[in-house]
Amino acid sequence: GIFLSLMLLQLCLVTSPSLSSFDTCQIDFGDSPVPEPPDPPTTMPTQAHSRPKRQVKPVVKLTYDQPGRSRDQPLTIVHRGITIYIGKT
Repeated sequence: GIFLSLMLLQLCLVTSPSLSSFDTCQIDFGDSPVPEPPDPPTTMPTQAHSRPKRQVKPVVKLTYDQPGRSRDQPLTIVHRGITIYIGKT
């Protein structure tokens, strides 16, 4: 389905970072094996930054009981028949 198509497209873009558009990435849904992309020309790699672009801060769960105050109790969300438990259970 569409999820598989998106996963394959993401895999193709990750394995070939030099691609600039989606039309150069081929996804094969047939029985034949997917051809490997050609090796990119060897050039000097650019200096990669290993630090994040922004500072990652911890998430503070808020409650409607006391607006603006964090909540340490578990939270249960039910949406369209799916139950999500957040926190210690």
